[in-house]
Amino acid sequence: MSIRTSTFSRAAVVGFLLLASVASAHAAATSIVAGTDCWQTDPTDTVARMEFPAGFFTRGGQTSLAFGPVQVPVQGVPLPAGTCTCQNQNQTVEMQWVDVHGTPVPDDSEHKVSQVVSTYDTCVRRNTDTVLTASGVGVTVPIELLELHLVSVAPISVPMSAGGPCTYTVNILEEGTQVAGSLKFTPDGKPLNKGDLEMISLPVGYELQFTEENGCDAEPNSTVLSVTFQNTNGTFKFGRSDAGPSMNAWAATAVVALLLLGLSFMIWRRQSFGNTAS
Repeated sequence: MSIRTSTFSRAAVVGFLLLASVASAHAAATSIVAGTDCWQTDPTDTVARMEFPAGFFTRGGQTSLAFGPVQVPVQGVPLPAGTCTCQNQNQTVEMQWVDVHGTPVPDDSEHKVSQVVSTYDTCVRRNTDTVLTASGVGVTVPIELLELHLVSVAPISVPMSAGGPCTYTVNILEEGTQVAGSLKFTPDGKPLNKGDLEMISLPVGYELQFTEENGCDAEPNSTVLSVTFQNTNGTFKFGRSDAGPSMNAWAATAVVALLLLGLSFMIWRRQSFGNTAS
């Protein structure tokens, strides 16, 4: 009898450890691996405020008159395939911005984006893994602009001191050293794979490039500028694209309980038949 009790005790200990391991696995922190988010600009909601002082463009002895400020509609220019790696380790991260955020031009500009993994014009990298530990607990991760290419929907017309205006198509591209900003993830429940998103800040170094459209040879002054986007809100959701069906905590616990019951029954039968045989 003492042998049977000892065996059942060992089985109970094994079962308790299995149950504890299941609970621990489901209570563990959830990680969003570092990776690159690829965005596509919505031209219907994106405008760039442009303003150039008198003399910004020069053509021989002529100079441009003051231009703007005007709201210039801009759209994304698709980057070459493979420019950015839009997924990392088979994990997909979906971001949905609920309002517009700044485009790299002066004040009063708006840039509306949606996240994609195919045709994109903007790439922002999350530089470290994001470890989410509890619902409602926000985690901040450093981010950095990798690629950007926007273009004016229509050419702008810049008045000159003589000889008629010059018209230009304006391209907006990332330029120079990009300083890291920050993005905050706050899960809103369990599991921890979705919740609120906030772009706390994203410094951007950018350049304006002008393409002449009417044969005007006026050249612009230096156009390497910088700006910081901040306080843009949204939501996030992520998962593994290669993941198959998975059990929740209750299902996993039920499986362990059944295994424990089966193990106990086998031990009981072995002990019973062993005692009968003796």
